[in-house]
Amino acid sequence: MGNEIKHNPITGEPILPTEDLSQVQLDPVTELKLTQEEYARRTQNNIPPVGYGGQMGPMGPMPQAGQAIRPNMVPPMLPKAMRASGIWTPAKAQYLAQKKIADNQSKAAFWLGIISLFLWLTLRGLIVSLMIDDSALDPFLYFLSDNLYPAQTVLVVVLLIFCLLFGPYILLIISRVKYKYNKFGKVLQWIYIGELAVFIVLIRFAILILS
Repeated sequence: MGNEIKHNPITGEPILPTEDLSQVQLDPVTELKLTQEEYARRTQNNIPPVGYGGQMGPMGPMPQAGQAIRPNMVPPMLPKAMRASGIWTPAKAQYLAQKKIADNQSKAAFWLGIISLFLWLTLRGLIVSLMIDDSALDPFLYFLSDNLYPAQTVLVVVLLIFCLLFGPYILLIISRVKYKYNKFGKVLQWIYIGELAVFIVLIRFAILILS
């Protein structure tokens, strides 16, 4: 029968079916708990984790069944990204899971993304305004010239142009380096990359037309 329970021929104990967790998508906390329990149980029993059979792993050949776990071996239950980067101990896995949660809950990462997006949208809004009316910035320039010295006016204009042109990307780079698991930063990154790709395509198209 398909649901018949098999028994160990030596001990007589029932053999319970095991579930393949390799394709299951778990949240970081549950995944970490399973990883720690599996690693601790198999290390205590001095047997290799499921999946070891002499294949090559990221840090060398894996042992055959029945061999002890050596400290440099990577338990295959961990996600591929962890195994590829050499993160395999429960402590390191716990750090990674906590960093993912912290990066996505970070207020600093959120505000870096908000300010970056604001500067990015402001520049594009100014460009559209100037395309509609080329004198749209005249009141602002008159205000600066009436209240500042000429050198100060030039300095303010240069700083504003620098902030609007490069500010969004500088803030995004800071966010992606310091909070690399933040999803908001990842979304902004692909928006900026997509815009750059479209800009390059338009430039090449214009060159083909004019040549």
